[in-house]
Amino acid sequence: MKKNKKNQRVELQKKTDPKPKLRNKKLLVAIAAIVVAAVLVILLWDPFSDMLGTVTGDFKPETTDPPIKIEDLKDTESEEYKGLQVVQTGSYSGIFVEDGSNDAVNKILMIVVKNTGTQTVQYAEITLTDGDTVARFTLSTLPPGESALLMEKNRMSYEDGGSLTQIKFSNVALFKQEPNLSEDLVKVQALNGILNVTNISGQDITGNVVIYYKNASSDMLYGGITYRATISGGIKAGEVKQIVASHFSKDGSRIMWITVE
Repeated sequence: MKKNKKNQRVELQKKTDPKPKLRNKKLLVAIAAIVVAAVLVILLWDPFSDMLGTVTGDFKPETTDPPIKIEDLKDTESEEYKGLQVVQTGSYSGIFVEDGSNDAVNKILMIVVKNTGTQTVQYAEITLTDGDTVARFTLSTLPPGESALLMEKNRMSYEDGGSLTQIKFSNVALFKQEPNLSEDLVKVQALNGILNVTNISGQDITGNVVIYYKNASSDMLYGGITYRATISGGIKAGEVKQIVASHFSKDGSRIMWITVE
């Protein structure tokens, strides 16, 4: 009987032992800490920072012996330039952004185009040619006084661009109204790959909100491409909506304009 009572006391102790509950609480706290840390990593990690940093550091146009000399470029039946000028040519190594792929490329042909006019250029196509050899570049959203680095859209190598001497601008379009950030209607908090948009207008926005952005490196825009992220269905007054902007980097992108429909 004594042995049974002892076993009963041991069993009772096991049932009422607070240590397992304490261990469970510690385990839950540890799991919560890991989850919080993971969320912070996601919010703070910049998936493009390394790539854009490499681009910034390695971007050294080979100006000592460029394949195309600016003074040798001859215009061939261009439409009105509207202030656009090719101010530099050279070799580019880094990530290829013109098609959104972010593939790594090495020593492809690039040009730098400057808008010397007084209006923002919405779109333009630029070709450099010599006989059957054609290098093609596309530009979108270039404000006055700013420059953009454009990568040859078919990834033509730097060496293959050596004989190009004819330049043509085509389909050049200016914004009918200068683009703006709609700062009286919305406020944007930009994170890496995420945009938080707040309706500050005091009224419900019933249409779509479209945010247009570009890559920006150093003192110039990076790539001819302009990305866009859309909030569909409006935003109530004071409401915050979050949208994915997969190519946006808080340290390597710039919002160019916002439309509220």
